[in-house]
Amino acid sequence: MLPWVLPVLALAWSGFLFWVSTSTRGGEAVIGASPDPFDRLVGPVAHLGGYGVLASLLVLWIWVAWPRIAALRAPLAAAFVAATAYGAALELYQTTLSARAGSWGDVAVNATGAAAALAVLTVARRWRGGAALR
Repeated sequence: MLPWVLPVLALAWSGFLFWVSTSTRGGEAVIGASPDPFDRLVGPVAHLGGYGVLASLLVLWIWVAWPRIAALRAPLAAAFVAATAYGAALELYQTTLSARAGSWGDVAVNATGAAAALAVLTVARRWRGGAALR
């Protein structure tokens, strides 16, 4: 894998999350929500998935770029903190927008998505015998 692909993907995904989080229509800008009982699930699932993808891209980048530290827990912690802090910053920024409202609950769901994705990657990595996923 080319060394620049994962950081570019992580930055692009961060930009996408910023766009969706600051859009006046929110997630509707992407999925076109309609009045439906499932709409209550769309938001949390989007937060879980969005920040799970971000944390995954970050930890994969660290594992590939710095293979000597890949066996340590520091890359997992760094990816978790970075994804969660980015989500918290976006929620804080949403409080300044008239059409949006930041929420501590969303920060918690973002952190849960990041943690779940990192747990899945860790299990997959151990199942593959410790090799970084490529």
